[in-house]
Amino acid sequence: NTPEPFKQLITQGMVLGKTYKCPETGRYLLPDELDFTPDSTNSEDGLPLIKATGVTPHFSWEKMSKSKYNGVEPGHVVEKYGADVTRLASMFVAPPEQALEWDEFAVAGQARWLERIKTLINDIYDNDHDNDNDCNNEAEVEKTVKYVRREVHQTIQTVTDLFEKGQSFNVAIAKMMKLSNLLSPQNDVYSNLKSINTNELKECRKEGIYNLLLLLLPFAPNTATELLDKITCEENGGSLYKWPEVDKSALIDDTATIVLQIKGKKKAVLELPCASFNNDKQLLEELIMQ
Repeated sequence: NTPEPFKQLITQGMVLGKTYKCPETGRYLLPDELDFTPDSTNSEDGLPLIKATGVTPHFSWEKMSKSKYNGVEPGHVVEKYGADVTRLASMFVAPPEQALEWDEFAVAGQARWLERIKTLINDIYDNDHDNDNDCNNEAEVEKTVKYVRREVHQTIQTVTDLFEKGQSFNVAIAKMMKLSNLLSPQNDVYSNLKSINTNELKECRKEGIYNLLLLLLPFAPNTATELLDKITCEENGGSLYKWPEVDKSALIDDTATIVLQIKGKKKAVLELPCASFNNDKQLLEELIMQ
């Protein structure tokens, strides 16, 4: 219904680099003219010092340019960290329509995240303890499994919406990082359990990591395919993997958080079983009055 070839135009933001100028002349400084060693940096702001004068240069984020000596060679970054990590960092630092301040710390952070995912897979798949089923309260295990599955499928739903309705890839990556933290054995969600090696929790966490890797495929295809092939014992180069589907039944919560406000001020927060009011507004009001 439009003569235009696209529904939306995305004007990509510029990639900005760290830029240093001489405070006296305003001249752009070459990296070789600066001393970046820890002992020589300005302790207050962490800036390097000019080798010739020992003073702190003016610092700013500016569009990468040869004349400003602030460019970063992508090939060097890919050679050091890999294409997947470089791609992840580029999408995580900023939305595509905003300026991207290129910082290698962000690249290193994404590299650590992929390593944590690999460690997580080893924890879930390589540690088989089928004798831990009697260590926990069954109700507590069931509650934890429901919570984890709900978070897994909420993540699938959110990342899918971000792909189909927008380009907030940084938000999608943040959601996946949150899910990987939830699947980690150190997460507080497992604090009330004596062991997380029950059959139910292992299968739940396996479902979570499998779907996480499927979501990761467009962002880090090499790593995700390698790990998927490992856990499925297949080598199909990703050609047979499909985008995960949301299990709507897993999104249903047994309880609802009701925030009670009077004249705009929060007076109480109630945790009510959904079955107690079943989306009946009048019944809910009666429960609140009680």
